[in-house]
Amino acid sequence: MYFPKSSTVNNLYSNGELVNVQTREIYTGYYYETYNEKYFAGRDPNDLKTQIELEFIPKEDGGGGFLPPPTTDLRFSTRNNINYSNLKGEPIQLEQLQPFPNFLPLPTPQDYQIGEFQRYFAKKINEEKYTEISLTTFNELKAQDPKYFFSQYIQFSLPWKLTGEKEQVARTNKNIIELTERQNNVFFLGRFLKFNYLQFYKN
Repeated sequence: MYFPKSSTVNNLYSNGELVNVQTREIYTGYYYETYNEKYFAGRDPNDLKTQIELEFIPKEDGGGGFLPPPTTDLRFSTRNNINYSNLKGEPIQLEQLQPFPNFLPLPTPQDYQIGEFQRYFAKKINEEKYTEISLTTFNELKAQDPKYFFSQYIQFSLPWKLTGEKEQVARTNKNIIELTERQNNVFFLGRFLKFNYLQFYKN
C-alpha cells in the first residue's frame, strides 16, 4: 500500500478509541490518517502494519456515528482531568487547568561532585513533542494532578553524566538517550536535546 507522504498524517496514537475493521478488536498503538480520512495501523505507510484498516469506535449515544479523531480543543483534552477532580471531590474550572511549566535544570555543586544528575521529561502521547520538566512537575504528572493535562502526556527520567573524560561523557549520554528511547517507546529525544551530549559538562 502506497500513499505519498504529503497525503498522510503520520505518528498518531490510539489509546483505544480505534478498532480493527476486520476483527473489531480495540486497537492501541500508532496509526496514520490518509488524505481521504481512512485510518491504518502503523506509524506511516511504510510500516509493516499498514494492511490493517482501523475506524473510530461508534458513539455511545446510539446516534450511529463515530467518535472523532483526538482534538486539542480544551473541552475535550481536559475531560479526563475534570472527571478525575470530580471523583476526588475537588471540582476544577476549565480556566484553572494549565500546561505544565518548561524547566531548565541547573546542576548543583553536589551534582558535579557525584558526577551526574537526574533529568525529567514529558512527551505528548500522539506527537514527538517533548518538554523538560522539574522533579516537582514530574511527580505531579505521575500522580495525575488534575491541574495539568496529564492525560495527554507520558513522563520519564534519565541520569545525565556531568564529569569525566570528555569523549566518554558524550558517549555515555548518547547511549543513555538511546536506551531511554527504547525503554519508553519514545523517539527523537536526541533531536529534542539537539544532540548536545556534553550539555552541563565540566572537566
